[in-house]
Amino acid sequence: MNEKNFLTVGMSLLFLIIVVSFSLIVFSKKDSPFLLKTAEKKMIKYIEKKYDNEKDKFKYEKVTYNNDTRDYSMVITNTDDNKKFVVILKKGELKDNYQK
Repeated sequence: MNEKNFLTVGMSLLFLIIVVSFSLIVFSKKDSPFLLKTAEKKMIKYIEKKYDNEKDKFKYEKVTYNNDTRDYSMVITNTDDNKKFVVILKKGELKDNYQK
């Protein structure tokens, strides 16, 4: 009887480990589009802090997620001279290519 219980407990633990690992893999692939609003807030806060005197001249576009490079990007247009630049959020770091 003990061997039967041991086998049942072992199989249930193996099943639990497999289910948890697959659900973590699936969730990590699917959670990225759900974080668009958070990424957008971070990017806007970054632009307003870094370019405080010019923030009224910027027009923000929609945040997009690139699944290949795993980063968020937002195109921003300067309304004075219609120049565009991109803000990229990758692994928690924000970078932009704005040229005055």
